[in-house]
Order: sequence, then C-alpha cells, then structure tokens
Amino acid sequence: MTIATDVRPDQLQALQRALERVDRKVRRNGGIFRAINANRPHVHFARWVLLMPQEGVDGHLFTAQLIYAADVDLGEEPHLALLVRHRHDRLDDTDVDVLHEIYRHTADYAGPLSDTAMIDHLNRKQIKAQTSYVNKIGRTVEQVWREERLRARIEGFLDSQPWAGMNATDVRVVIRDFVQSNDDLRWALQADEQPHPVVSAFQKRLRRLIELGVHGLERLGRSPLVPALPDIEAADELERDGQADIGRVPPATIEGIDERDNHGAAQSPFSVVGEVRPGFGQVALTRIALGATDFGARYLFGDSDLAGVKSIHFARWVFVEENRAMFCSTYDGSMENYMSDFVDKVSWGLNFTFGRGVGFPPTVAGVLRGAEHELKFRQVLRKGQIPAPTLVWYSAYPQVTALNLKANHEIREGLVGEMNEAAARAWLRNL
Repeated sequence: MTIATDVRPDQLQALQRALERVDRKVRRNGGIFRAINANRPHVHFARWVLLMPQEGVDGHLFTAQLIYAADVDLGEEPHLALLVRHRHDRLDDTDVDVLHEIYRHTADYAGPLSDTAMIDHLNRKQIKAQTSYVNKIGRTVEQVWREERLRARIEGFLDSQPWAGMNATDVRVVIRDFVQSNDDLRWALQADEQPHPVVSAFQKRLRRLIELGVHGLERLGRSPLVPALPDIEAADELERDGQADIGRVPPATIEGIDERDNHGAAQSPFSVVGEVRPGFGQVALTRIALGATDFGARYLFGDSDLAGVKSIHFARWVFVEENRAMFCSTYDGSMENYMSDFVDKVSWGLNFTFGRGVGFPPTVAGVLRGAEHELKFRQVLRKGQIPAPTLVWYSAYPQVTALNLKANHEIREGLVGEMNEAAARAWLRNL
C-alpha cells in the first residue's frame, strides 16, 4: 500500500526530526513494526520517505510530500488497523504516539485522533501504484521466517552427524526422517499447491517470446539501422577521461546517501523521485508503459526473477502528482551493483519505464539506447535520489537475501517426493 500526504511548508524540518527519531528506534529493534509483526506477521518491508518541494522544468512547483510505502501480505484495511493499533512506542525514554508524532506536520491533520479517525484519515490519502513487483508472489512473511528456521535446523542437524561414505539420496532420507520426527518442522513435508500446468506452459511460452523479442531489439540496437546519439556518447567518453562533467552528483553526496540508507542489513532500500517530460501524451505514455510492466510483473516475472535481475525483493512505480513519479524498491547488495544489474540485463526495460523522465538519456523508439549510456543514467538516478532519501525503513528479515529466500524454498520443496542421486546432490547444495 502507498499513502501520500502533503507536508505543511513550515513543518519540513520538524517532520524530518520526527522521522529521524522514529528511525533510530526502528533501526534498533523494529519499533512499531516489530510489534505489528509480533501480533500478526504480515509486513515484509515498510518506509516513510520525505519528498522535498521542487520546481519542475515548466516552472510548476511540486509540493513537499510524505510517502508511506509498505509491502504487506494482508489487504490495506487490515494493515491500517494493525498499524494504528500498535502506533504507540517508547522513543528516547518517552511514550509516544508514533503516527501522531509524524502526521501532525502534514496538511489536513487535526489530531491526536482516535483509532477509527486515524484509520479514516490515512485511508483517504491512499494512492494506487501503477506497477508493483513482488520477488515471489504468494510468499508470506510467516513462510519466510518458517523456511529460514527450517534451513537453520537442518544445517544444525547435518553438522551434528557423520556423513562419510553416504550417497546423496541416503542423506536426504535421513534429513526427511529428522524433519518428520520434529513436530515443529513436520509442516514442511506438505507440498505447496502448484499452478495449473496449462497456465505454467502459457507463462513459459510468453516469457520465451519476450526474451526472443528482447534479443531481437538488442541485435537491432547494435546494427547501423539505429542511429547513434553522438552527443551523449561523446559526453560519456569525456566523462570517463575526466575531461567533462555530465551533471555529476558529488561523490561525497552519494556516499552520504548510501550511508544514510545503510541499515546494516543484507538488503538496502532505494527511493527516487522524478518528473515526466512536458509535452503532449508523455504522462499517458508513461502510464501505459507502467501498466504493461505491472502486467508482466504480476503474471510473468513473479517467481524470483525480473527478466534476469534476481536481487529485488519488492518494487513499485507510483505517480504522487500528475507528472511526478516515485520509484522505490528493496534490493540486495550495493547501489552501484544494483544499477549495473539493470543496465547489463534489462536496459530496454529501463528505457520503457523511465525513458520519458526529465534528464533521462535519449532513447530510440522508446526502448533502445537510453540507459546504455550508463554514466548519464547513473547520474540521473542519483540526482533523483538526492531530494528523497529514505528516512525510515523496516525489514522483517534483514539478513536474508533474495537468493537465500529461493534456496530456503527449494530446501523445503525438496523434502517432498522422490529424487535420483543427481537431483539429491543438487538439492543438498542449498544447505
């Protein structure tokens, strides 16, 4: 869910201080989100992001906004009810209504509010994401926790036993017996419901068609039929040689942002805000592109792989104003590697979704060139990141990467059914 509220201009600094106060507690022990998940586990990740006021290229002034973005298993209404129910926390040795502490700096808020009034107030501020991506559709917070504990218990058992001279299938049988003999692990022997084979075959074929289309685009992009963009390419060359500055964000600024977003977790949050270029149809084309991306994310790439990029847990694109859009994600590793993953594996997708943004490198036909000019692309994203640093961010499983999640699930799935020696060896490599 996403909630957007305007911030009163004279309250920007006070709100930032309040968010920093909340963030210290969330970093320390999860704050109110830990209490929410203890009551009913369902929040994967959550953040409050402050978008600063900014003048658009056409002179329009974008207002300051506070964005709450949460990746949850429940629907919006149950999540809001739990968020409001657990809004009290102890900050700096003082009992505080966290939601009041934050939202009293925003427009149209007259608090403190009762639980019902707070739910109604936040509900009115909800906005719809144009694109939502989930690493593994259907995987709940509780499932993540249980499969992580299952892996740890099995590895502990393996470390406690001698296995010399045993083949892989025999080791797997012993592991299954261990799981069967423990009441708190026996749930793992129940197979997940599998999608209908016709649906799976259709999805596989459609993904294959997309891959063939992408390969065709890549070949076309390398051919002389697609014109080069010499001004951008020359700027990239000069930038590499240290002879020009194509809009460089100072390294100290980048380091400061990355340090601010470093929560000591295996994952990192990323939040960037940008403006769609002025001109007839640019916003409409962007919305169409994001709608198509949303379809692909929901029905084609919801199984731990976004067109070759496997490090993203959740992501969303959302219009916070008519031509101002925000992208936020939670990913594994460093920001530089994250951007490289996209440029190397799915630059056409970046062009398709971000290509009409102000400052984005020029594209050909909306999908070629563009992000291939990597230096320019990186600077554009870094510029968009500056006014919107993540101020509060929560992770329900901070030391578990997307690859860990996939391996944990494969461990559980591998407990069901029969395996030959080669398959059992492959399965054991997850442990």
